Amino acid sequence: MAKAKEVTEAVDTSAEETIQEEVQHSDWFYKVKDYYDTKRWNLVMVKNAVKKDKITEEEYEEITGRKYKA
Repeated sequence: MAKAKEVTEAVDTSAEETIQEEVQHSDWFYKVKDYYDTKRWNLVMVKNAVKKDKITEEEYEEITGRKYKA
């Protein structure tokens, strides 16, 4: 009977590069975020910005910390 050889490979993780995606925000993102953070806009107003295509649903979630519901 032949014995199975165990092969272990050392993986050099120090050579791996971490790729970070650069986040692109819509033109209105920082304005809407500022309005919301300073309480000049409420959730309904931020939601309207999504409906009017000023910000994305993902940006809504980033600004408010809440899941977007249409």
